[in-house]
Amino acid sequence: MLVYSKIAFIIMGTLAIFSCKREETYVYAVNTETVAEAGVKKPNVKTNTEFISITYTDIFGATIATSKLSEMQNGYLAFGDKGILEDLIIRDLLNQNAKQIPASIGSDIKTFVVDAYKKIYNRMPNEYEIFYLEDLLKKNSGISAEMFYYALMTSNEYRQF
Repeated sequence: MLVYSKIAFIIMGTLAIFSCKREETYVYAVNTETVAEAGVKKPNVKTNTEFISITYTDIFGATIATSKLSEMQNGYLAFGDKGILEDLIIRDLLNQNAKQIPASIGSDIKTFVVDAYKKIYNRMPNEYEIFYLEDLLKKNSGISAEMFYYALMTSNEYRQF
């Protein structure tokens, strides 16, 4: 019996030695990633002259006359709130008859949205922008092409390049 207890003790000791392991520690780390759509980064704000010139060109498809540019620049110098002045400039230009924007949205809303983005933002809209704006324009038939262009041109993205 003493032999069996020695064997049992040896087996138990062996099992205890090999079964006890130190727990492994796992460290999970998350890599820092910056997610941004290519082409959307526009870190520079347009100068007053650039804003007026580009807005005029986007609406009329032609360069602005020097006398007209000087007249509009004087407004910047005389007016404190640039945001309100930019809004007034865009409204005034969109209300003129010689504008070169679509007269209506038409039946192909997706093409209208893509063309407007390419003309105003100089980029393709992403899939979510297309989906959202196409759905918005389908549900709200009262939105005109002029209103759509006004919304794009008064956005923060339009003020930057």
